[in-house]
Amino acid sequence: MIEAVQNNPSAAVIWQEMRALADRQEVFNELVQVSPLLPASSPLLPGYEIFVKNEGAQQGRAYKVRGAYNCMLAARENGESFNGVVAASTGNHIKGVALAARHLGVDEVVGFCPEGTVPEKIAGVEAVGVSVKTASSLAQATAAAENYARDNGMLFVHPYDHPAVVAGNGTAALEAVAQLAAFGVDPADPNTEITVVVPGGGGGLAAGSVVGLAALYPTVRTVVSQLQGGDNLARRIRRVAELPAGDFSYACRGAAVYTPGTLATTVLTDRQFAVGAVSVTPGEVGRAMKRLSRYHETPESAGALAMATVTQLAERNPVAQGNGKRRVRIAITTGTNPGADELVEFAQAAEQERREQLAAAQQNFALLSDRQLTDKHARVQHPNTPKIFKPRSVRAYRASLNVISGRRTT
Repeated sequence: MIEAVQNNPSAAVIWQEMRALADRQEVFNELVQVSPLLPASSPLLPGYEIFVKNEGAQQGRAYKVRGAYNCMLAARENGESFNGVVAASTGNHIKGVALAARHLGVDEVVGFCPEGTVPEKIAGVEAVGVSVKTASSLAQATAAAENYARDNGMLFVHPYDHPAVVAGNGTAALEAVAQLAAFGVDPADPNTEITVVVPGGGGGLAAGSVVGLAALYPTVRTVVSQLQGGDNLARRIRRVAELPAGDFSYACRGAAVYTPGTLATTVLTDRQFAVGAVSVTPGEVGRAMKRLSRYHETPESAGALAMATVTQLAERNPVAQGNGKRRVRIAITTGTNPGADELVEFAQAAEQERREQLAAAQQNFALLSDRQLTDKHARVQHPNTPKIFKPRSVRAYRASLNVISGRRTT
């Protein structure tokens, strides 16, 4: 798979930065911690070994410090001089930049946030000494930050579209796969199938994960997760039409990027890497937030996207235990900085979806109970009623529903 990395120009640049990071690994780990990998399998999802990579354990309670710090280290090694740093994001990236700047002795940090950034994140970045400015959108905030840095002789640290940022963020996935050894999982075992699921927004984390895994663990697959309605990156990967600007949802603020990064798009849409893309519902995210709170601090909605996808895929693709193949899934929790309104919104979405599913199941059961007539009784009382048999399997149940709804007759 290293050939695929070398053949893709963006991937090759990212891999070059990852190799440079390896040379400064000791310095990198002065600030960036090796976050824990936690077992999170469920008896409701048999046949899957599930793990959570808790990036909420990082300084700043998000993975963003990885890319921010690596970008600043690379800039210094390249001889760039700057009297301050500027960043743009909905909070976590700016906080990561501020922590990296403080570690390196850089005093001035300016952050541009889009309108609608949760107040808790604004307070969080201000608490670490950031001068916060606002713009109408993330795209406008990013442009304003870049202009401000240029005009004031400061370093601009892009949230997702810089190779050193992408390389630094991608180390989370590499760490996670390496940590599997402690649980007796060998990525080189042909009977072991490993998938790393990462949230997608601008695509920096996803692209860094794909490149690093392709080079070092070529059998490990990457899947990108986004919220339905705010999933232009996933749509690009799936090669379907992107959403119009007026229809794009920013509910999942930490992963709601209307126009994904150029680097990420070039890597993630390359068929050589076979990247998967899944869109999940608000209810699925809400349930994932609740589930993850059993293992670590409650994540923000973007931080729960990966677990929502792992759960969705496992539910839709059940497997029997003991079939000789290990199916390992890693969900990367990217941040644990939720806003109060965000917690309420996604909890309500989960409850609403649960009620709708229960109502649908009850309606289907009632239909079956009312219409499960013997063939003889049906034809005596209602000559035009088709045969309906008591379902003995999921397939038979679905067939019975088709009969009842008039889509098929026996």
